[in-house]
Amino acid sequence: DKDHWRVPVALAAKLREIKATLPVLLTSAAAIEICSKKLQSLGIRDFLTKPWQRERLFSVLKEAFDDTRQRG
Repeated sequence: DKDHWRVPVALAAKLREIKATLPVLLTSAAAIEICSKKLQSLGIRDFLTKPWQRERLFSVLKEAFDDTRQRG
């Protein structure tokens, strides 16, 4: 089902309604065909496919935490 990403995206949107500064990252073993601009417009910081590349995962998490700290 190519629309399997809708539930996590809807959850991310709800989380952002509760706390707008929450950094949201999506991850899945399935490749999701949705453009990064669309994800960003939904408040989703990034999408990582499994299995994760350790360096990429750490980099994305560090950026998210650093940005969150800067915002307060």
